Formats: sequence, C-alpha cells, structure tokens
Amino acid sequence: MNDPSIFPHDAPEFAEDKPLVPSAVPLDSSMEWIKQGWAFFSAQPSVWIATTAIFIAITVGLFLIPFVGVPLAAAFFPFSVAGFMNLCARLSEDKPLEVTGFFEVIRLEQI
Repeated sequence: MNDPSIFPHDAPEFAEDKPLVPSAVPLDSSMEWIKQGWAFFSAQPSVWIATTAIFIAITVGLFLIPFVGVPLAAAFFPFSVAGFMNLCARLSEDKPLEVTGFFEVIRLEQI
C-alpha cells in the first residue's frame, strides 16, 4: 500500500519550534486525493462500509437522546475522525484492517 504512485504526496513534517504554514499543491492534486481515497476503499470495502454504518448508527443514536444528544455527538465526532484516520494509517502501513481499529483511539490507557 506504500506505492508512491498511489500516495504521491508526503505528509508535512511538524516541529514544535516552527509554525505550520500552508503549502501550495498543483491543481490536479484533487484528482490524486480522490484516487488515493478510492485505493483505501477498494483495498477492503467491507470494513469501510461496516465502519461507516457503525459511525452513522452511533451518531443517529446520540442525536435521539433529548437535551444531551447533540453535545455528545459533537464530542464523539473528533474521536470518530481519529478512528477513520487510524484505519487509513493501518492500511498505509500494510497492517490488517479490522472494524475494531476504528475504536482503538478510545482506549483508556491513552487518555
């Protein structure tokens, strides 16, 4: 999955002493990002579909709780984004992709 033709742009390097400055990318990069997304999806579509269905079910379930549902859904959203990013990272590192990888970011040992 680390094929440079699929992932042509490296992630920016972060340093605490340097401010993060946006960089310019060519206009056709958007099509490359769509190709990268499709490569992620087509690697194991069943896991992505199941994870998305779980995300939607949890979000809708939280929205149905009166008064506190919307704030709970808003609090859940950053963890869900991190979960999807974890799945992408696992796939790009050639690790096995499982639905449980979506919830790995919520382990109590890390908090």
